[in-house]
Amino acid sequence: MNMENNNSELIELTTVQGDIEAEIIVGICRSEGIEVLVKSDMAHGSLPFTVDGMGQVKLMVMKDDLQRARTILEEYREKE
Repeated sequence: MNMENNNSELIELTTVQGDIEAEIIVGICRSEGIEVLVKSDMAHGSLPFTVDGMGQVKLMVMKDDLQRARTILEEYREKE
């Protein structure tokens, strides 16, 4: 699915701290057929850290996929 050419609106699914958690959630969603756009202002380096919101990663999904993605995210977080 090409998110830029779809007429549906992108909606924020969640915001997480760091790439590792983001990649886990992206992988789970994609395995269920939900494409995820990752938005991050994090500077990548050998010592990743978070300061005043830096390092936050926003995960965006299509509006049509939002409810299903939220359910998947809730199930993932319950297992932690």
